[in-house]
Amino acid sequence: MTSTVKVKVPKWAKRLGYTPESFAAWQEGIRKQCDRDNKLAEKAQERYAKLPIHKKDWRYEMDLRVRARKALSRLGVGTVGEVANLTEQSFAHLRNCGPASVSEIRQELHRLGLDFKSE
Repeated sequence: MTSTVKVKVPKWAKRLGYTPESFAAWQEGIRKQCDRDNKLAEKAQERYAKLPIHKKDWRYEMDLRVRARKALSRLGVGTVGEVANLTEQSFAHLRNCGPASVSEIRQELHRLGLDFKSE
């Protein structure tokens, strides 16, 4: 016995030729992709959370210029996980830390699969 799919197909999907069954399958595929993306983000957070942000040896994880590194040290941040827990507004009051430094830190977080905390 097969169950019928009770999915309301939006007008745009009908114009593209989706049936309720095919639209439900498409939605399920999107859900699975989002789940995979969320799991990857969690793994990245776990992997990089305790890594130091700057060292004088090969383990140097975040390739930042001096101004960005000093801004993080002024905030008392020592690990990549702590950087990811900051918001972009955390840097607003710091001396010598402008939009370019914040952008550089954001790019390094993205390279590691992380991002600043939402406000």
